[in-house]
Amino acid sequence: MPCHPTPFDGFPFVFALDTDTWFTIGELRFRYTDTEMVEKIKNGLEEMGKSGRLSSFPRSIDTMSIFVAVEYAVKWINGEVAKESVDMNVLQELIEQELGLPVTLTLREENSEILDNFVLINVDELLIF
Repeated sequence: MPCHPTPFDGFPFVFALDTDTWFTIGELRFRYTDTEMVEKIKNGLEEMGKSGRLSSFPRSIDTMSIFVAVEYAVKWINGEVAKESVDMNVLQELIEQELGLPVTLTLREENSEILDNFVLINVDELLIF
């Protein structure tokens, strides 16, 4: 599994997939969508006889975070969620919609103090290529 869960980290270089101007993450530019990249990875591993050895989120966690943050902000501005704290149920629903998978959210705890602005996202159903 890559250092952060996304089909765009490491995998495109392993399979020497072409880059283009379609999809950008940081300074990297790809011409494939998340779904297309997953298929390319799956096919590449099958050709190499290495299926079942790698895993990833089905979407870029960076992209998912941006979409979810914007949707949550719109709900916050429209008064659909409390302004004093994060509505974990709404956040979970938005993340699950974006990933298409069930997730578990946990607030980070450090030195017996709960950090209410640090949410850990656990996805049990990572893609196994």
